[in-house]
Amino acid sequence: MREQFELYRYTRAGVKANRETLRQKGKLEMPVLAVYGALSNTCAGAEQTVCELANRVFGFVLLSPDAARWVAEERP
Repeated sequence: MREQFELYRYTRAGVKANRETLRQKGKLEMPVLAVYGALSNTCAGAEQTVCELANRVFGFVLLSPDAARWVAEERP
């Protein structure tokens, strides 16, 4: 459980570091696959969010009725 909370605790620092790297180096040029589950609370914006980081983004939805994206969404 502690490790799960660590993920959320360090999110703010990670966002700051990612923005700085994006500013310095620009968007990724390699193809990026944005995968998200049909039950995901974040799927509506997932592909759009990835587009902020990469130029060549391909979206893919897991259509399984049990597919979410984050452990916290699957087993709250």
